[in-house]
Formats: sequence, C-alpha cells, structure tokens
Amino acid sequence: MLFRSRIEISDAGGKAKKIFSSKPDVSKQESEIKAAKGYNRLTWDLEFPAPEITPGSIMGYGWAPGPQAAPGKYNVNLSFGTTSVTKELTVVKDPRWRATDQDLQQQFELSLKCREELSRIHRAIRQIRSVRTQVNAVVDRAEKAGKPGDLRQQAEKISASLTALENLLTQTKHKAGQDPINYPPMFDEQWNWLCTLVENQDALPTAGCYDLFKDLSAQSDVHMSQLDKILQTEVKAFNETASKLELPDVVTQGEK
Repeated sequence: MLFRSRIEISDAGGKAKKIFSSKPDVSKQESEIKAAKGYNRLTWDLEFPAPEITPGSIMGYGWAPGPQAAPGKYNVNLSFGTTSVTKELTVVKDPRWRATDQDLQQQFELSLKCREELSRIHRAIRQIRSVRTQVNAVVDRAEKAGKPGDLRQQAEKISASLTALENLLTQTKHKAGQDPINYPPMFDEQWNWLCTLVENQDALPTAGCYDLFKDLSAQSDVHMSQLDKILQTEVKAFNETASKLELPDVVTQGEK
C-alpha cells in the first residue's frame, strides 16, 4: 500500500512554508517528492515559494524568486501515512558574508512582505478577469433567454471599469518575451522589481528599499479600494438586476 508522504518546512513564526509532497497541490506551489523503498534523500535549496504570479504573465526582468531562508531555527515536519515526526533545522549563513544574522533576518522579513504584496496584486488581477468573464456570461445567457433588461449597459460599464484598473495593475499587451521592449511596465512590475532587488542582496535592505515598499504599499491600498468600490457598487447593482430576471449572481469573493 502506498501512503502519501509530505514534508513541511516552516520558520519559527509560521509565516513561511515550503511543502514537498508525493501528491503536491501545484496551485499552492508544493513540490513533488518521489520516494522509493529504503533510504531517500531530499535537497532543499533554502528557498520558499515565489510570489503567486498569474499564469501567462510576462515580466520584463523575469519572475521574482521566492524568499531565501535567513539564518535561524526552522521546523521540519515529516508525515507518512498516519505517522508524523517534527524536528528542528538550523540554517547558518555563509561565513564569508559581512552581513549579520540580524541583517539577513530583516532581509527575509521584507522579502516575505514584498512577496505577499505582489501576490495580492495578482490575486486582484485574477479576480478582475473572473468577474468580467462572469458578467459577460450572464448577459449572454439573458439575451439568449430574451430578457436582457439593462444588463448589457451595466455589463459594458463594469467591463470598462475593471479593464481600466487591470491595465494599471499589469501590462496586458505582453504576449511574448520581447514585448516588454515595446510596452511599458505597469504596477505589478514595480513590485516584481522590488522583490528581486531585496532578495538578491544577501544584506540588510537599504533605506531606499523600505521607502519604496511603503510607497508601493500605499498605491496597492488605493487600487484595492478601487476594486472594492466597483464590486460593491457596479457589480452589486448588476447582481440585483440579474436576480430580478432570475439569473445567477456574479461571484465577487476573492483573496486580496
């Protein structure tokens, strides 16, 4: 009988997790492990999952890497069938580095925050696309049933609002690797660049990194508020009209 094997590595605060599994959930960036009878060896590159970039997105400088583990204690849990064992793992820095353990811990913490913010933006992008697709599907269904009402006009307004916001968040004209040469980077690329910059230093982040994080975070909040406003006003009104016509609602719940 084959049992599901799973190895979970987490930092002391539980903010960062790396999961290896014999049945990985790819959507959660779990990595596959293939174990055979007897002794097995697993090598971890000390990297935690990268930002949750929307599939098909093209970044001018490539996708940002995941945060590298800082020096310190980590918990490693191995589960196999009904058996579970947890051990402690210690990560030490390269002795040739001038950065202190505290410097690298601050780098790690900022890297985690940058990763979450970029993931937040791309969750919003996926939500925008999902809502827009649903809105158009409801309109098509209404027109086929001969009862469109005001749905077409409402849908066009929603689509325009969502598309305008999407175009601020990401460069939708990027279809191939060379396209960033011709089309300017948008908001997600700024976060992608900061993620890459912070993670590639192996040192205490500069004051400029913290300043840029604060500035981009404030802009993210504004964009998320814009999305919430569209969902709570335009899409809500659309759902009310659809409900009167006995049509399904557009699902607006999303992770932000």
